[in-house]
Amino acid sequence: MSDTKTVSPLRQRMIEDMAARKLNPHTQRGHISSCKRFAAWLKRSPDTATPDEVRRFQLHLIESGASICNRNRIMTGVRFLFRVTLRRHDLAAQVWHIKEPQKLPPVLSPEEVKRVLIMATSLQARAMLTLAYGCGLRAGDSRGPTSRDFMPWRFLDACQLSVPRPSLLPASKNLHRSGNHLRGSPARRHRAPRRSCEPADPPPHTREPSG
Repeated sequence: MSDTKTVSPLRQRMIEDMAARKLNPHTQRGHISSCKRFAAWLKRSPDTATPDEVRRFQLHLIESGASICNRNRIMTGVRFLFRVTLRRHDLAAQVWHIKEPQKLPPVLSPEEVKRVLIMATSLQARAMLTLAYGCGLRAGDSRGPTSRDFMPWRFLDACQLSVPRPSLLPASKNLHRSGNHLRGSPARRHRAPRRSCEPADPPPHTREPSG
């Protein structure tokens, strides 16, 4: 891609535009391949294309059986050529993207769930599978929590999102021991004062006269 002796001036300009924007090398190769396919179908340089030819090329991709993902990938490279390298916004406006249908994950039937639980090797594994299924967890979520998930500041962040009043935030020594990240935060500045367990002295007017 970087050899300037074997590429046309238009392709070299496109390579320089992609390199200036720090596109991934794999993305650059995909854009070049897409523009080559468009030029092969057009049978001339892409800078001479018309809006109607851009529209017919997209119809050609659909009629040729290209998948939605592949078709969108090709037109993304062609649109980069029109919009960035050629500054032909009229041609870039003719490029449309097709929305890919979202596939729902397969859901196990009650009979299949029973078979999975029966295949559990231990009571602990069966309990974990039952809990993961009942909570609707994914496979990655049910691999087990780490010690970081139980850090005090994670619980504090959850409290701050749900209960914005600082007086209801938990007061723990662990929060102050690992509290470098809490310095200057609203929860630290407005923390409610601690209450002493010792009884307070009575007011002066209620004290009994001495001796």
